[in-house]
Amino acid sequence: MMKSKKQKEQFMATLTQLVEGHTKNATNVLNMLGKMKAERDETQKKLDECILKERNYLRILNDFHKECVQNQELRDQMESHS
Repeated sequence: MMKSKKQKEQFMATLTQLVEGHTKNATNVLNMLGKMKAERDETQKKLDECILKERNYLRILNDFHKECVQNQELRDQMESHS
């Protein structure tokens, strides 16, 4: 059966609305994705900075420990020679 012209127009209008709605939704999703990626990148940058600071701290702590051991060894040597 052939649909009437009015039914075809209504059907096309409905399809057009659906396509426009999906297009708008897709645009919104892409915008949100872009924002989320930017947030992720900023968070990763902060994490990388924290990791670098932690590594530096641990290196300094290790150096300090070595100096403490060396100081103790020198004290022990001084006491043994006294």
